[in-house]
Amino acid sequence: MRLFTTAIFLIATSLVGFGAPSSSERTALVIGVNQYEHLPKSRQLQVAVEDAKLLAETLRNLSPPFKVE
Repeated sequence: MRLFTTAIFLIATSLVGFGAPSSSERTALVIGVNQYEHLPKSRQLQVAVEDAKLLAETLRNLSPPFKVE
C-alpha cells in the first residue's frame, strides 16, 4: 500500500509541477502489481491492479484527457 500511495503522490506532484500541457502532451504510465516474489503469500497485495485500472480511467476522463499506457 505504501508503494501505491507513493506512486499516486509522484503522479500528482508531477502534474502540479508542470502545469496543464495540451492533451497531446499528457501521457501517463500506470502500473499495478499484486504479486511480489520477495513477500510471503499472506502479505501480497489484493487490489493494486484494480486501483491502477481506476486511476487509468480517472486520468482518461480528465479534461484534457491523458493518454494512458
